[in-house]
Amino acid sequence: MKKVLTSLLFFSIQIGLYANDGVFLARGNQLIPVFETDVSLRKEILEIKKVDDKIIQVDVRYEIFNSSEEKDLTIGFEALSPNGDVNATPVKGKHPYIHDFAVKFNDVNLPFKIAYVHDSLYAQSGEIRSTPLNEILGSITNVNYVDFFYVYYFTANVKPGLNVIEHKYNYDISSSVEYHYYFEYVLTAANRWANRQIDDFRMILDMGSYEDFYISKSFFQNDNFWKLNGKGNYSVVSEEVDLEQSPELLNFRIHSGTIEYSQKNFKPTGELFLFSKNLISYDGYFDYKIHQLPFSYHQQYNVQLPVDEISKEIILALPYARRGFVFNDKIIQRYYESTVWYIPDPDYKIDFESLTGKEKEWLEEMKQ
Repeated sequence: MKKVLTSLLFFSIQIGLYANDGVFLARGNQLIPVFETDVSLRKEILEIKKVDDKIIQVDVRYEIFNSSEEKDLTIGFEALSPNGDVNATPVKGKHPYIHDFAVKFNDVNLPFKIAYVHDSLYAQSGEIRSTPLNEILGSITNVNYVDFFYVYYFTANVKPGLNVIEHKYNYDISSSVEYHYYFEYVLTAANRWANRQIDDFRMILDMGSYEDFYISKSFFQNDNFWKLNGKGNYSVVSEEVDLEQSPELLNFRIHSGTIEYSQKNFKPTGELFLFSKNLISYDGYFDYKIHQLPFSYHQQYNVQLPVDEISKEIILALPYARRGFVFNDKIIQRYYESTVWYIPDPDYKIDFESLTGKEKEWLEEMKQ
């Protein structure tokens, strides 16, 4: 059974989405004991941040507990290869879209190695079986699809009692025709520690300001485990998504701040899957009577030219509507009140200089 579950970690999320004109670059994953161990995972604080709409920054702190004598423990990080219209060839032996991988154990920086494996049975008889890099490079016939995976691993001297692992890395964000961006983070791998759970789990997500995104209810059922630290709102929606995810989603509209998921005795049965939809009108124009405008300013260039003057005025009002400006024009005000993300702020006054650089540039272009 353990071998089957491990295989699923490698293969279950790799299908479906990438065939839909998408590009899969990388995903996040847990640190796991490569071999069976009696060391348990007491606490995990996982921080995930989206930077410049291009990079996912991951910063994790693990507290593991060794109930027996001092020992050396091999700890690994499993990484799928890229897939789709992208070059999947290793760069200097490393995953091409995972960067700045670093591990600190009990305040000491540790070196790591990389294994190249073809299935989940790479760890046997106390050894990691890796294919030599030159053979891996020589076997690549199509740079868009390769048949190997990466295992970043290191050896830690685990003292009796509590030990702390600090793990950092960045990975490039994936996208598709349907999704402006999406990313995944494997949670179920944490069940491979001795206690088969995370005793105290906390996850903090920072997607930036003025962001509209969805999280599949694949690893939780109780929405009360979530907390919004800042300004925004969310709702439960039902929608079929690619991959075998829950049809129920939480749709977050974040004006500022972060969201946080906390749970004791967390036994994850699904993975984190977060995405932002592409909001594109294929009509070739924007008509306020039938079209939506994007909450995220990263998608503002998807806005089409207005069909009439009032549609243009509504477009030009978009950056200020994000900030809650209450409009005197009843048509403009009704339009934004009909959106799920608009939160009126009677104290906000229009201030062009307070907009982001991207918003200023876009607004000047739309005025022409």
